[in-house]
This record gives sequence, C-alpha cells and structure tokens, in this order.
Amino acid sequence: MIAIFQKHIGKTLISISLMGVFSLIILRKCNPPPQDINLAEITFTKEGTASIFNANGKLLKVISIEIAETPAETQVGLMYREHMEPLQGMLFIFNQEEPRYFYMKNTIIPLDIIYLDKDLKVVSFHQNTTPMDESSLPSEVPAQYVLEINAGLMEKWGIKKGSYISFSRD
Repeated sequence: MIAIFQKHIGKTLISISLMGVFSLIILRKCNPPPQDINLAEITFTKEGTASIFNANGKLLKVISIEIAETPAETQVGLMYREHMEPLQGMLFIFNQEEPRYFYMKNTIIPLDIIYLDKDLKVVSFHQNTTPMDESSLPSEVPAQYVLEINAGLMEKWGIKKGSYISFSRD
C-alpha cells in the first residue's frame, strides 16, 4: 500500500511540475500585446544618436536611439521586443521634470533604466531589471528624460550619477 501511495505521489509531483512549466508558457501567451500593436512591426528604428559622457566630460559611448515622446510610444516603450543590439537604446522625452515610475511589464529583455534631469544628467537608475516584473522602478528625484539600454551596459561603460548625455535626431 505504501509503495502504491509513493508511486502516486511521485506522479502527482511530476504532474504539478509540468503544470508549472506550462503555466509560465501560457502566462506569456495570455498576456499578449494590445490589439493595436503589430508584433511583426516592432523592430528598432534609429531616430537619433546619443553620446554618453562621464561627469568629467570623457566620451564613454555613442549609441543609436529610438525616441519615445508621444503617450502611445511612452506607454509601449520596449515592451514585446525580444532583442536589442548593444549599441542601441530608447530615449523617453517628457515635457517636464517630475518623479518618474517605470516597470518591466511585458518587457522581455533585461534593461538598465537611467533617469536624467532637464539638463540630461544622470540622477538615478535601476540596473539589471527583471523582465516581465510589474514592480515600480521609480526615479529617486524628478527626471525629464529616461534612457533604456541593455542590462549590464551601465557598469560596463562606466555610467554613474553625474554622467550625462547629449542627443541629436536623425
């Protein structure tokens, strides 16, 4: 009787484990993009160039940027994208400096989120964010711009508070 019970428990545990894996797959499928977003059209579109400097003015990196400034562009950001090249990023432009709150909902790739003040100086950041996490990632102080790059690049390139960017549109 105990052997039969143990065999049944073993099958049950395997079934529960498989259900967990399938649940994660289904969760992603059940959290699709809004109907007005065509995933086939979500590719990086270079709209400008950003130069990133340390606090002393030394050029750290030059990257291609996509610009998000309309409410729709800002809301979607880098959601649903499966890849971004290392020398690419998204620059969010807002009308005024105020506390900002970003999250990783529907964002598949891990990011470094960099908050910049009205003068484009780094004032706070979140490194190595967790994909698909809906936790709030607030700026520590008011920000007017936000730069998103692939996770780990802030540290690799030496970006810190006090670093700054300049950008131009194509």
